[in-house]
Amino acid sequence: MILRKPLLFFVLIFLTVACTPKAPQLQIAKYINFHGIQYERILVSASELPWVKSKLFARKGEYLIALASGQIRIKPNGEQKGPYARTSSTPNSLFIKVGDGTPEINLYQAITEKNDYNEYIEIKEEGNIYTAVSEAPENNDDWSKGIYNEHLYSDNEGFFIVDLFLVPKTAENKLYALLVQLAGDNPEDRTFRKQIDQFFKSQSYIKINNNIIWNRVTKKDRLSAYLNFITQYPNHPKLLDALELISNRLLVEYREYFWDFKKYIPLNVNKDSFGGFWSNHTNQKKIGLFQKLSEFGYSMADVVLADIFYLGIKKFKPELAYQLAQKAAAQNNVFGKFLTAKFLFKGVGIEQDTQQAQIIFNEIKNELESRVKDENRAVKIYPKNELPLAQYCLGWMYGNGMGTAKNKKSALELYQKSAREGYLPARYNLALAHQLGWGGTKDYQKSEKTIALFAKYGFKKAQHNLSWMFENDRTTNQYLDLISQWYQPTTEVSHWKFANKLKRRDYYQMYLERYPNGNFIDLAKKEIRKLDDIRIKKEKEIEAKKAARNNEIYISRTGDLMWQNTNFIKMKSCKISDIKNVCSNFNLAGFSDWQAPTLNELKNLRKEIDFINPELSNNMSVVGINAKNTIMGCLKEAFYIANGLSFNYEASMENILASTIRGPFIICNRKLRK
Repeated sequence: MILRKPLLFFVLIFLTVACTPKAPQLQIAKYINFHGIQYERILVSASELPWVKSKLFARKGEYLIALASGQIRIKPNGEQKGPYARTSSTPNSLFIKVGDGTPEINLYQAITEKNDYNEYIEIKEEGNIYTAVSEAPENNDDWSKGIYNEHLYSDNEGFFIVDLFLVPKTAENKLYALLVQLAGDNPEDRTFRKQIDQFFKSQSYIKINNNIIWNRVTKKDRLSAYLNFITQYPNHPKLLDALELISNRLLVEYREYFWDFKKYIPLNVNKDSFGGFWSNHTNQKKIGLFQKLSEFGYSMADVVLADIFYLGIKKFKPELAYQLAQKAAAQNNVFGKFLTAKFLFKGVGIEQDTQQAQIIFNEIKNELESRVKDENRAVKIYPKNELPLAQYCLGWMYGNGMGTAKNKKSALELYQKSAREGYLPARYNLALAHQLGWGGTKDYQKSEKTIALFAKYGFKKAQHNLSWMFENDRTTNQYLDLISQWYQPTTEVSHWKFANKLKRRDYYQMYLERYPNGNFIDLAKKEIRKLDDIRIKKEKEIEAKKAARNNEIYISRTGDLMWQNTNFIKMKSCKISDIKNVCSNFNLAGFSDWQAPTLNELKNLRKEIDFINPELSNNMSVVGINAKNTIMGCLKEAFYIANGLSFNYEASMENILASTIRGPFIICNRKLRK
């Protein structure tokens, strides 16, 4: 009987070892190494002293996946108790740590249930992975000092098989496919497959999957992505983070899409679309997102929408703007309260009530001042893009003396800070402050430049303001062409004044048509003649410069004719039809409206012969057509230039061959525009 017990014990050990799951084959490397995932299967013996070092080296920020299975027999405190699988009396049998530090620093307690275990652990320190089996919680080991009671381990039996995976954050989304592939490629390892199945159902994998989903959302970092996230995953552990990021991203996208003139495009507004200078196709989509967030109860979305519907759309919606501001104010949003008070003060969307507005302004003054005075602290506590809003709101209160004493200097400084961050209402109010001289002197040039920019993109208030500046002689006149796109003078004097400053023919002509018996009729006609003369002169200069390349043409001194100065055509006869055909089909210097010259035109050209191509003076004849256009140029009244002299030639023959007089040659001309 004494011999049978040891024999039975060794048989059990043999059977346990024989039933040990086989490790996956080496082909796993083709998946793991490609994605930067490290893998090792280790055997952790219950009788081996801690710690056993693995080949895996973990780096901070990676994740460790441990899939453990097996059965151990522990005899607590070295006592010869009957063999048993680990139960609740030995709660911390399998340990994992990272690095060479003490267990108290880098210890992960892997509490197994039903002899299997899986966990997903974020690595906090660098180092190799170590594993160990604990004797029991009441043992006398002191792992922190490296003290192990060897006799407590020597009588233990069995082992855990542990599959360890080190996964970079960038490879989390590949993990599912990898584990499925590993299980499929190792069908004989049923224990491993079981572990993977259990892992996919575990809280550990839910954690991984949540991370994958969250990383996908944060990588996009767009308001629409966060909005879809909270809609699809209302129970996700990162829900609160998503809500915070939405608050930040809401203002980021408000700024990105609505505070930058460069992104605005002229819009052909239809009945169903948003219009105005805060609108293009992309911005309409953003407004839709803000509206969805408003439905979710985001007070800043209400503030943003109230701002847009008040300032930024063609179809002004004051009632809706006020309702949104009230909704945000009800959620204790300071900007919602400000807009509510502002709308009450101005009577926007509700009957004017300056007394109630003053009460609200008094209520929010301290909060706005505390945010603005301690900017660094405000940025840490509140989203960064809230600061320019706070600066604008307080600046408006100082500028209007609401909730505080009127202080134009402080208002100007706050507008400047907010405007530097790009907030459009602050930029516009800063322009008005320059116009009113809040900085000490009135600076119309600074004011006009900003207001013109707003007016250019369709902001009606800016257009009216720029028109007012013109009528009151407060413009530099550099934006008159812009003003002309919408400005409608209401009196004869204002019309004449604008036309005379604009110096445009259409406005003078418009004046003549609108006021046919006006006081400035003669002056208007005179200005039109001047402009026409200038236009003709410019056109002639343009034509001359264009055609004078390579000395192709010559402009007569009178400035009314352009003469051919190259590519002369030798004629065999002087029939008028031939002469006309040659010139009418002529193309030179980019012009195709050439014609045959008259005799008088040739005579005038002769006076300028020194400026014409010398080839004309080399015993050649040049033909022209007389004023009646009936006599053949080469017969009775042909005009010649030969050897620098001019004379008439009489002949009785109907046609004279060119060889008789070494010619003639055709020189064509064209009339310049008048």
